[in-house]
Parts: sequence; C-alpha cells; structure tokens
Amino acid sequence: MNGTFHMQNKVGFFSVTPLWEIHNAQLIEITHREYFQNADLIIYHCDSIIQSCRANPNNSIKICRSCKWQSKRNVKLLLPNVAQHVWIGNNSLALSDNLSTDKIRNHEQMSSFTIDGFPIGRAVISQLQTMFHESLIPVEIIQKEGLKVLINALKLYNFFSTQLINDNVTKVYTFGGRFAAERAYLFAAQRNQIPFRTFESGARKNKFWTSELGETSFQSATVDIQNELSEIDYSNNETKILSIGQKFFDSWRYGDSDHIYFLNPNLTHKSNSGLSEIEGAISEAISNTNKPVLSIFTSTNYETSAYDDFTIFDDNSLTQFSIIEKIANDSTLTDKFLIFVRWHPNAITSGPDDLSRMRTCIANSRTLKHILYNQVFNSYFLVDNSSIVVSFGSTIGIEATAAARTSILIGKSTYSNLDAAYEPKNYKQFVKLLNGEINPKPLNNALRWGWWRDTFGEDMEFVEAREGAFYLNGRRIRSRKLRVESSLNRVKHIIKMKLYGSSSKNVA
Repeated sequence: MNGTFHMQNKVGFFSVTPLWEIHNAQLIEITHREYFQNADLIIYHCDSIIQSCRANPNNSIKICRSCKWQSKRNVKLLLPNVAQHVWIGNNSLALSDNLSTDKIRNHEQMSSFTIDGFPIGRAVISQLQTMFHESLIPVEIIQKEGLKVLINALKLYNFFSTQLINDNVTKVYTFGGRFAAERAYLFAAQRNQIPFRTFESGARKNKFWTSELGETSFQSATVDIQNELSEIDYSNNETKILSIGQKFFDSWRYGDSDHIYFLNPNLTHKSNSGLSEIEGAISEAISNTNKPVLSIFTSTNYETSAYDDFTIFDDNSLTQFSIIEKIANDSTLTDKFLIFVRWHPNAITSGPDDLSRMRTCIANSRTLKHILYNQVFNSYFLVDNSSIVVSFGSTIGIEATAAARTSILIGKSTYSNLDAAYEPKNYKQFVKLLNGEINPKPLNNALRWGWWRDTFGEDMEFVEAREGAFYLNGRRIRSRKLRVESSLNRVKHIIKMKLYGSSSKNVA
C-alpha cells in the first residue's frame, strides 16, 4: 500500500467499541473493504472519557485507559499509512450557545427532546434503559446521569456537524447506532445529508451485517429480510433454503447449535430422564381441563423498550404488563383457554422497578398460570402442549410456527410482516382472532426466516475469526495488555465466586 489518497470518496468511521473484540474486528474489516474499493479513510477515536460512550457507560478511568490502549493498537492495524486518524477529547467539544436542557426533568421530557428535529433525547433514554435495565427511567437517574449523557451527546453532535464537512466525508459508519454517542454522529451525518451505515454481528462470528438504522429499529431488520427474501429465485433454491431453515430451528431447539454467539435463553432445561417439576405441574393442569392451552411468552421489558419502534399492537402506551392484566380480566379468554405466562429468562437481569412492575402484574393476573423467569424450564415443552402461542417479539413466536403451532405476534420482531404469525393491530382484533378458528401460518414462511437467520450477513474477507479471537494478517487484533487484563479479571471472578458463591434475584 502507498500513501496516495483517493479523491472521489472519503469514508468516516467512529470507533466507539474498541474494547469489544468482535465489533472492533468488524470495524477493521469494513475499513479494509472500503479502502480496497478506492475510498479514503478517516477514523475518529476517543481520547478521554465520553459520558455517552457505549463501551464505558459508567465512565471508569481504568476502562477508558484500556480503551485507549486498544485504540492505539487500532491505529497500527487500520491501514496506518493511508488512513487519517482524529482523536476526540473533551476539550474538543462544546455546546451551542443557544441550547438549553434546563426543562428536562423526567423520562418523558428526555425522550421527547430533539436537536434539529433529531430525537437525540430518545437515544439517551435507550442508553439509560440498557445501562440500568429499566424500561421507565426514574427521575433521579434522568437528572443525575441522563443530563450528563445528553450534554455530551449534544457536544458530539455539534462537533461532528462541522467536522464531517471540514473533513470532506462522503459516507460514515459506526457500530450499532443506538447509544447516544454513535447516534449523535449519525444525526450529524444526516443533517449534512451524508449517507450512513451501522454494523453489527451477522449469524456467526465471522460475519457482519450493515444497515441504516441498525439496532435502533426492528423495522431496519424486517425491511432487509423482506428485500433479501424477495430477491430469491425459489424455483432453483427453495429446497435448499427450506432445508437450511429447518436445520436452524432444529439446532436452535435441541441445544446442539454451533451458533455459540447466539445462546438460546428458552432452553434452560433439557433432560432425558423425564419431566421436570414444572413440566409435571403443567401436564397435570392440562389433564384436569378440557380447555385448549394458550401460552404467552414475554420479552425482557427494558430490552424491547430500548428500540425506537417497539410497540404492543400499534399503541405506544401499552406494555406487556398491561396486556397480561387485560387478558387476565377478560372472561371471554379465561373461560375459553387454560392460559400460561412464561416470563422471559433474561428478565432476571431487570432492574428493581421493572421487577416490581412484574410482581404487580403477576399479583393482578392470578387467573393465569405463571412460570417465573428464574424457574428452570424448557420453554419448548410449553410450546408443544399449546394450541396457540402468543409472543411480544421473542423468537419463540416464529419457532412455534416452525413447530406447527398457531402463533400470534403482538409486539415487533425481526419476523414481523413475513406472514409467519398473525399480527393483530389492536386488542379487539386480538380477541376476535382467539375467539375464531385460526390455523397455523405456513411452515415455509418460518423456514425462510430460519434460513435468513442462519445465513444473514457478509463473510469476513480480511479478518480471520479463530476460536473466539480475531486476527488481521496473522496478528491478534486485541492488544496484549487487554488480553492480560482479561485473564486477570477472569481469575479474580473465579476466586470471588468460590469465596462468596452466586446469588440470584427472585420474584416475591
């Protein structure tokens, strides 16, 4: 390579996750792709703590220092002779004089805050939801943490709005796109009508996926899936596609999948020695009634709330808690069905307010039978014993279709709009569906999604994935200092677990 810059195209990258090796590897992969497609490169790195940072949300000086170690190694790996590197420090950032955040006091006010029409306050809420594992952010967190994140994001937006133009950038990339720092970067690009892409993981560790809206939106994924599926010549490929889709669902369900990056939270109990205690109780309840079984699978509330376009039905005011309580008080449904609610296993990570809302929901819906998130249970046992499966967006909904069960999706998911589940627009339509005669959606629609899920993304060309590590030209991407640090942290964790044991949260 030489130091000659290509004049027709200059691509900017915001390196926000250097500590996360898989996403750092994707950054390095895309920079090399763009360079060999005749683009000039400019990479923006953090030089000090940024409150809106994804990789260091708690603003740890130690993590910041480790991140800078990796960023300096990146400079050596990211085409050092041809790429331009820009370091961003807090002294580089400033607010516009006429901008005020004084009126922001709570979740709603933060969520509705915009800059030049861009919902940057929504990005802050999404970040706080992920950091604190709460879907409704308490006032004290908004005022203590949220305002710091917002002000920093506004400074980044102000910086990039000018910097991208000064640097003659014609296209930008960043990871994910949901946290406030990278969203500020993307909004600045949009303001200047610069095309933008986010990147994240594909189906395997040696794949990546790019899109416009990335992890901010379910719609981004569903549009990409629909476009990809619409371009397939089924006359020549359908048998192969359906076979790959079936293999995906089988491997996902039976726990022998090689997709170790995507662990299956629904498979928390697998035994060949008979039924578990919960499965036995479910079997007994079913045998004591002649009602058909309706099972409801929740999602983790704070995780779905972090997406910009997630709604229950088409109503922003509804939550899975309010819908479950509504179903529990609807005699047209409780008289007709034996209804189980499976609380998502990952709900164990929820913050205290979300857990409290869950407990209240369970207390207010005693006409339903609840399987708690911390109970060891194979969710597929419930699917197999159900006539109808209702989900808020969990993949269990499309897995139900693959298992020849009738599936109703009442939230948003990557399988929305694929005719793989019934999708009522409101509660009235939902009840009408349940009180009618409905059959499972076509199996092939689920298998096509399974094929996409197994194969989506682009293969790495420049970066090699090897047993969870990533290499460029034979050199490990992660710095030696970070590898040593990671090993020490792992040893400390093992010692701590042996000394103090593990604990888990329980629903009262």
